[in-house]
Amino acid sequence: MVRRLRLLVILLLAAILALPAPAVLSAQSRSVDARLDVNPLRIDLAISTIQATVGQRVQVAASVTNLGPSRVSNIVVELRVATGGLRIQGSTVLSISRLQPGQETSVGWAVCGQSPGNYVLMARATVNDAAIDSPARLLTVIAGRQRGCK
Repeated sequence: MVRRLRLLVILLLAAILALPAPAVLSAQSRSVDARLDVNPLRIDLAISTIQATVGQRVQVAASVTNLGPSRVSNIVVELRVATGGLRIQGSTVLSISRLQPGQETSVGWAVCGQSPGNYVLMARATVNDAAIDSPARLLTVIAGRQRGCK
């Protein structure tokens, strides 16, 4: 009875905490083995202005910080835009070769609004198949025409 109650509590806690699928439970066992992927990175996104005219170049920078206790290598940083209407100059995916514990570095993009509208931008940092997203930023593009967006 105690084993069944303990197993039920473990299953309820796993459901509440949304533990990933690789949790191993055994009715005969007195322990639970679970693998929980934790991303040691923090990512922030900054834009040079919150309002631009069509064709105006806007600088976007993602700052990535290693919050973990060891070096992290092969970090992929991707700029994500929820809808069309923005042109990202160059590749949307950039990489950081390595970050030491506590180290921060930035990668950047230039974007141009091709049509008026509100655009949500986010950056995603991925390392070892674990991803984390930056807070979203809103860029408003208004009518007008400036050179620079090709």
